[in-house]
Amino acid sequence: MNHYTLQADEVVLFKGQATFDNHDQPSEVLLTNLHLVRMTKEKKMFSRDGVRVETFPVREVKTYNQVPQVKQLGGKVELYTLSKVMLIDFGNILTARKFVGLMYELLTGQTAAQRGADKVRGAMDVVDGALGINTVDAVVGLVGKSTPGGILGGLAKIALQQSAAPQPASVASGAKSAALSLDEQLEALKKLKELLDNGIITQAEFESKKAQVMNG
Repeated sequence: MNHYTLQADEVVLFKGQATFDNHDQPSEVLLTNLHLVRMTKEKKMFSRDGVRVETFPVREVKTYNQVPQVKQLGGKVELYTLSKVMLIDFGNILTARKFVGLMYELLTGQTAAQRGADKVRGAMDVVDGALGINTVDAVVGLVGKSTPGGILGGLAKIALQQSAAPQPASVASGAKSAALSLDEQLEALKKLKELLDNGIITQAEFESKKAQVMNG
């Protein structure tokens, strides 16, 4: 901090140590609401040692579909900006996770809890609307499971059970008339893949529901 002066509207969100781009020399890392700052000591032959200060505007971090291109790789973070790709090694998974969480919150305006809630709501909407279960009735029997993943997993199981049950001819006829559009099929498959990747449904359950979606 002795080598970097904050602007009047700038505050520090994160401070730590890391190496960059697979180099051994550690740097002090600051994340502010405006910049990512890297401060590295430099040894000089005939003068006092100094500190090289590099600043990268946060606004230059790339995003795709409103998702910041900041990826955690264990204790490392891969960061894509308009001018370069950085690999920041914090040497600690929890520190890297904290940095990524703060970066996401800074760039999206949403906390990790809010992003998680939005993800669960999106998956529930697909399970409820495209895959045909009554979420409100189902949740009544799942309130004992306190985590969103537990509730969502229960809903997915109920959806599978309901889809396996024989349907009256009138219901089956109505289902065909309300076949999903291509966009709805793609969205349903995307959400199903998220449920699979998060371990909420099994591969067999994924394949079963995938076939149901694709067959309309």
